[in-house]
Amino acid sequence: MAKHIRPLASLLLIAGCTAVTLIAGSLYVKSASSKFTALEQGTAEVAASDQPADAVRSFLQQIASQDYANLYANAQHTDPSMDSESAYDAALASHFSGIDMSSVLYKPADVSGDIKTYSLSSGTTALGIVKVYNDGSAWQVSMPLTGTKSYLVEVPAGTQLMSNGTAVSADRMVQSAVSASGFDGVYNTSLIPSVDIYQLDGLLGIPSLTDGSGTPYSLVEDVLTGNLIAGTAVQDDAVLNLIIADGETLASYPAKDIGIGAVTAIADTSTLWYQRYVTLQNNWFSDHEASSFSNAQVLDACQQSDSTMTAHVVFDYYAKNTAESLERTWHIGYQLTFEKANDTWIICSTAIDNELNPGTVPAE
Repeated sequence: MAKHIRPLASLLLIAGCTAVTLIAGSLYVKSASSKFTALEQGTAEVAASDQPADAVRSFLQQIASQDYANLYANAQHTDPSMDSESAYDAALASHFSGIDMSSVLYKPADVSGDIKTYSLSSGTTALGIVKVYNDGSAWQVSMPLTGTKSYLVEVPAGTQLMSNGTAVSADRMVQSAVSASGFDGVYNTSLIPSVDIYQLDGLLGIPSLTDGSGTPYSLVEDVLTGNLIAGTAVQDDAVLNLIIADGETLASYPAKDIGIGAVTAIADTSTLWYQRYVTLQNNWFSDHEASSFSNAQVLDACQQSDSTMTAHVVFDYYAKNTAESLERTWHIGYQLTFEKANDTWIICSTAIDNELNPGTVPAE
């Protein structure tokens, strides 16, 4: 997803935790820890027939070192999924979090076929299975993870949705050629993108998707529906700066720092959100002689069509009233939906969600 930060702005990252479910494995009944330790010290002599187990020990050592390089690719080899590499790595780290890796034991579960299966455990805790396969030059270890996340993904109507180079099957499409999210109350319906909606289940986190030609989709999670809006990544600094400036303008009006004319200049005034917005009153802070914005950042932004765009923007707003000894900083997050009119981006819909609040996400 796209990120854009003004100079000196704090780096922020929306982070989330993902629960995973794993296939249970049998408990190991004889210790293999001494062989694992010997391998780390370079003293173990591993027979050719023991090479798959050697790969498992190397895998455990890699996890102990918090090195996840190539583990996602290995998992995709045996158990293709629509998960992104970042979601898989985070889930793998979470799964082994708090586990003393020197206590992890493995037991052959099925080593008769080309893909050999081992179960992992630590004490009385089953840690799932790993699969070992030969890629033609070496034994590799795959640890399949199954998530519980489900997403509805909106893609431009008629385009092929791909995941890790594989076409997402048509039976996952739940709606065809419907209006995109985020355009309620937009009266010029000809501007509203037409989308197909797919349901993707069993994910660890937000997936990594492309169109039929392999071009990556940039995804923005709609704060009202929860749908993932797929489109072309917005990378033009001028447009990203415009998103920040427009977000700050929206925050300035209810703070009485600007007049409504400044908002009118950046908005589609025929839309429902604008008709409601002009009635806003400042009831949340007194008059103030000083105010400023900081930490502005575009978290996500994508174009659903040549004439529409959706973005998440966050920033801090500070105001001070010296006479009344009052000062405060507000953390603000907006979802902004834009339409292009006469080659100019203007706002046609807005939404606010606490999850976009920069005060709720840790610094990167």
